[in-house]
Amino acid sequence: MKIKLVCGFLGTGKTTLIKNILEHDSSNTVFLVNDFGDMGIDGEIVSETESVDIVELPSGCICCSLRSDLNQAITDIYKKYNPNRLLIEPTGIATPSAVLEALQEHELSENFKIEAVIGVVDPTLFFEFIEDYVNFFMDQIINSDIVLVNKIDITTTEEVDKVEEKIHELNPSALIYRTKYCRLNLPNAERKREVKPFLFNQDFDTLSFNSEEQFKEKKICSFFNSLKSENYGKILRAKGIFKINGNSINIDFASEVINKKKISKRETSKIIVIGENLDREKIISDIKECIS
Repeated sequence: MKIKLVCGFLGTGKTTLIKNILEHDSSNTVFLVNDFGDMGIDGEIVSETESVDIVELPSGCICCSLRSDLNQAITDIYKKYNPNRLLIEPTGIATPSAVLEALQEHELSENFKIEAVIGVVDPTLFFEFIEDYVNFFMDQIINSDIVLVNKIDITTTEEVDKVEEKIHELNPSALIYRTKYCRLNLPNAERKREVKPFLFNQDFDTLSFNSEEQFKEKKICSFFNSLKSENYGKILRAKGIFKINGNSINIDFASEVINKKKISKRETSKIIVIGENLDREKIISDIKECIS
């Protein structure tokens, strides 16, 4: 079983990359996804367009509190599906080194090969976040075989140059690519480097909310726009699926950019918010105000 690990901070484009990989080839592949909140959303978004077996691990981070769950999931996947390829997308606050160590120590490790660690970075917030969460970014970049500098369409060439220069400084042997929407035919990369862990124990707040009710589109879009302020705390990521007028939409907030798209009809609306010092009461109250 060949394993690709797709890592990156919250909202960099990991799930988009997974979808692109699966669009190119989804044969005999299992996708293991870890959402930090109490419910999974990324798996639903991938299943919208891709026919692939998906295993979800919500309610925590697989590099720490869910490490035993990760080990069990790997065992179950190997025994149930025995796929040629396993794609793993940890939550955006998981360090690659911790996931790699868990894989290397797994009782079935002789039966799989870690092909590559692919790191995805957002140049628009790279230097702000590397200052705030230095050990996370050191861990991600130094332990990656391939690094995608994504979202180059919403920043300047000069800024991308600086980010690429910093990545090369930290990891001279990494293959670095500039992408829009993580579109890239990934090269073959054989993992040779040793795992180099960095201690990262930052506490993040997470909030999840679900409802069977319909939502008002204008109001929920306005709520997502308000996340750009700091009225609710420091919002790093928000994503949701909402029932609206008998249909469903997916709304995504990352890097202060909001994306919205129609998806197939769902029976439940759900939202996950991740950040620091969240005003949970106000967030829940304002989400409820968006219900029809």
